[in-house]
Amino acid sequence: MEKKILRVKIDTKDENAFTRLVLEEHLDMAGERRDKDGKIVAEAYMLSTQLEKLRESGINITVLDEDAAKTGRQRQKQVSSVNRFAFGDRSPSPPSGFGKKV
Repeated sequence: MEKKILRVKIDTKDENAFTRLVLEEHLDMAGERRDKDGKIVAEAYMLSTQLEKLRESGINITVLDEDAAKTGRQRQKQVSSVNRFAFGDRSPSPPSGFGKKV
């Protein structure tokens, strides 16, 4: 089996199992929320070779992206290389906000 990076959604109410899963498998966590009913919903990145082992743990894991590395490379092509803070011959100007200086 080819090792691909998967983006997955993890959901469980078992906090101990979730903590063990994250720490023992060294998952790259992308975000997490805890609902009022105690359910933990998180997104993570993992190797495709880890998927079956993690599913055997009893935690619900849904694959959101079968090849997250490929998706990332495609999205990098969408990012501009233009410095939007550079104005011709003048040096780049840092963005300024609306906050009050104290």
